[in-house]
Amino acid sequence: MNHELEARYIDDGIYEVPEGIVVQQLLDQQAELYDLTAEHPEVKEFAVKYPDFRIASSYETHVILLLSGEPVRWNGNRIGSGFNYGSTNFLEGCSPRMLILAEND
Repeated sequence: MNHELEARYIDDGIYEVPEGIVVQQLLDQQAELYDLTAEHPEVKEFAVKYPDFRIASSYETHVILLLSGEPVRWNGNRIGSGFNYGSTNFLEGCSPRMLILAEND
C-alpha cells in the first residue's frame, strides 16, 4: 500500500455514507492500490476539490472508490455469513446510502 495515501484508506466494514458525501469510482481500471499515488490524475483532481477525501477499496476487488469525506461505521443489525468469499446477509436499520467493504480472502 502506498504510504503517501495510507491514512486515507477506509478499513473493511459496513458504513453509512451521509448525504452530501460524493462517491466516485476511479475510472482508470489500470490503477491498483499498490501503485496509486497522490499524483494519479483522477486522485489529484479529486483531492483538490475535496481535501478530506477517503479511498475505499478492499483486497482483490479491483474497484477503487473515492469519497469526498469520511463515512460513518454502521452499527445496525446484521445476520448472515459475513462478507468474505461471497455472502448471504440481511441488514436491518440501514440508511439509504451504504458502503460495504469486504476483502476477498
